[in-house]
Amino acid sequence: MSFRMKICCVLLAFIPLSSLVFAQQTNQPTSFEKADYDGDGKISFEEYRNRASFLFYDYDINQDNFLTPDELPEYRNEKGVVVTTGTLTISDYMASISHSFDMGDLNKDGYLQPNEWGVAPSLNK
Repeated sequence: MSFRMKICCVLLAFIPLSSLVFAQQTNQPTSFEKADYDGDGKISFEEYRNRASFLFYDYDINQDNFLTPDELPEYRNEKGVVVTTGTLTISDYMASISHSFDMGDLNKDGYLQPNEWGVAPSLNK
């Protein structure tokens, strides 16, 4: 996997599942519900791509169409080691979305079901 692809996956996966717990405790929509724009209980590729785009621009504090390490929260791998990221363009980021979606679509039906949401980098913000 290329370095840029790894950065994209880190970006998509770095928000901990605590956001799901917080959403449930405060009656806020879960990350799955936020991505499910049409409310049909499943997430299409278009919905996934739209949510990913929203998150990119949400993190791009200075609105320069680049995500730099200082704009991203700290991410630790499974060993607890901080993963260093480089600068990521919107083009690179959006190019990785298809791969991320495919990783989660376990039954290959073209949608992410709630049980597949945790497999794909989940856009938890």
